[in-house]
Amino acid sequence: MKLLQIITITLLLGLVSNLGVCQDEKVNWSIAVEDDGDKQTLVISGKTIPGWHIYTTNPPDPLAGPLPTYIELEESDKFEKIGEIEEKTVETHVNSIGEKEGVFVSNPGIFQIEIKRKTSDAFNIPIFIEYQTCDDSKCINAQANLMAQILAQ
Repeated sequence: MKLLQIITITLLLGLVSNLGVCQDEKVNWSIAVEDDGDKQTLVISGKTIPGWHIYTTNPPDPLAGPLPTYIELEESDKFEKIGEIEEKTVETHVNSIGEKEGVFVSNPGIFQIEIKRKTSDAFNIPIFIEYQTCDDSKCINAQANLMAQILAQ
């Protein structure tokens, strides 16, 4: 009976310590909205801790390297997306994990999405981000949710 309690406690401690590792955020996401009257630009920033990086939304070969960053705006009749996501400062490098080439964005990773509003009322845009962040020894898949606040005109 005593042995069973020791094993149970050991397993629970191991589980709790692993949960802490999974919850350790490597990327801090934020959003800003630039209003140019006719259009708005959502500026999404992903700042990684030192030694970590995130990947492009548009890799040359999505099957050849790390998982690309995926950014989705919740659809609404209050705006329309204009064009594709624009990234600032992308770099190509060979990942030491599997030695596959990957294209990542510099720190902080800046992703810009232009929208055109269809209403003068204020509204929010929920944003879902799915990404992979890597250092020189491992990669972690993660998700983030942001909310862009578009002010009334």
